[in-house]
Amino acid sequence: MRSGLLLMQAKPHCRPVLGFPKAFMGIIETQLKHVGYELDMLVYTFDKLLLVEPLVTRSFQAGQVNALIEAFCIHARNLDEFFQCSGQGNTLKAATFADSRYKPRPNDKERKNLISRINKQISHLTEQRTSEAEEKIGSADRAKLYSILIAEADNFTRHLQPHIRPAWKYVLSSPAFGDE
Repeated sequence: MRSGLLLMQAKPHCRPVLGFPKAFMGIIETQLKHVGYELDMLVYTFDKLLLVEPLVTRSFQAGQVNALIEAFCIHARNLDEFFQCSGQGNTLKAATFADSRYKPRPNDKERKNLISRINKQISHLTEQRTSEAEEKIGSADRAKLYSILIAEADNFTRHLQPHIRPAWKYVLSSPAFGDE
């Protein structure tokens, strides 16, 4: 087994410890950069859609909006899997990088519904794929999912293991209670 796979396949209860070899810290930094990229792209596509979507009047412009919606949804789904510690066996999991007090925010019915709609609309080419506008992820749905995932990113950031913090470039969106 290659050393890089060891960390990626670590179970949530198998956390890196202080004194981790430098080579593994490099792997951790690289993996956190990937997560940071997903967050950056989630924010970018969400902001860009707020600007562009209301202005679309011509059909050739619709392609730009659809591409942004698809990008937002793919990054949202990737982040949801990361924070919820779900996905395939080799999916990065937030608990691997967090302290023992880390718990993802509840995966409630609304959140599951939003991710399920992404899977039906964008992520998978299935017989159940929808063409109905009311079944697709709309701007209000994206806003809900965005706020859920930003809250998850804040929660994750507050629970990062201390020796990993320097590798994490995300800035909290709001201070924790008592941190003001």
